[in-house]
Amino acid sequence: MESNELVEIKEVFVKTDRTQGNMVILKRSEEDSHYFLMFVGDAEITAIAKEKGLVEPKRPLTHDIYLTILRRTGAVFEKIVISEMRDNTFYAKIYVRINDEEVVLMPVRAMQWHWPCTRSAPFGSIKSCSASS
Repeated sequence: MESNELVEIKEVFVKTDRTQGNMVILKRSEEDSHYFLMFVGDAEITAIAKEKGLVEPKRPLTHDIYLTILRRTGAVFEKIVISEMRDNTFYAKIYVRINDEEVVLMPVRAMQWHWPCTRSAPFGSIKSCSASS
């Protein structure tokens, strides 16, 4: 696979380990031996786990307000592309369609936005993603 080829991700796994930290593992399929591993903070792992139905936080998370705003604007995620790595942090461009206009949100810390790719987003469908469903 060439380094500039986009890979559609269909499987997102989360793992928490006291010594290694919080990990998100992205794969094309459950059987695929290739994977993309990212270490994330507590807020990010909680948001991803919430959207996968693994936990139910006691209060709304910070990203819930962003989702409400995006839902009300009619935004539809088209794809998320990890575009660079800087200071050991992955950055991504998020492609969103609002009122038939493509909007590119860039750069943003990638892992804060990977969760919508774990399943159909609550405010629209994800057509394709370098981390999509």
